[in-house]
Amino acid sequence: MNNINEINNMAFSNHPGYQRMFKADSLTVGVFLPLRFYRNDIRVLTGQSVLIQEIDKHNFAAIWVRDIPLFTADFGDAGQLFDPFTYLAFIAAQTKNIALATGSAIFTLRHPIDLAKMAVTIDQLSGGRLVLGVASGDRYIEFPAYGLQHNQRAERFAESIQLFRQLMQHGELTVNSSLGQFTGGRVAS
Repeated sequence: MNNINEINNMAFSNHPGYQRMFKADSLTVGVFLPLRFYRNDIRVLTGQSVLIQEIDKHNFAAIWVRDIPLFTADFGDAGQLFDPFTYLAFIAAQTKNIALATGSAIFTLRHPIDLAKMAVTIDQLSGGRLVLGVASGDRYIEFPAYGLQHNQRAERFAESIQLFRQLMQHGELTVNSSLGQFTGGRVAS
């Protein structure tokens, strides 16, 4: 079994969100939110919950949200005004079928315990619809805001991914990482 798609299909064969987005021999379409540029006026998001419900009704594969802790107008994109996990919980409560995707959660800026807890919560409460995309981050302003060095993001990203994977295991864990240590705790049930 050398094909990565075969491996992923086996690993996620029972995960509704993954199966909705990655159907064999099919093209799926998702929608990135927000749909409109924020220009210092929150009213731009008026009616977005109705649009979210319509997207779900019309059988789109996924709704994607981005993790952008600090909005900066000079970055030149629509950005994301809301916390992605809170926003996905809001979206999950208004939809029934659509996959809920992060594009992408910034693993270098968030602690893996918090990421694991948020991911497990949304995935379980939504009936297995969360698909977690991950990234190391690219906005220079955010790293010093978190007390981190931008040039050390690759190392922190790798360590965060490793700890996150460990936290997603069932049963009591022993964790020994520069990001934290404990014995006997767990995140996933």
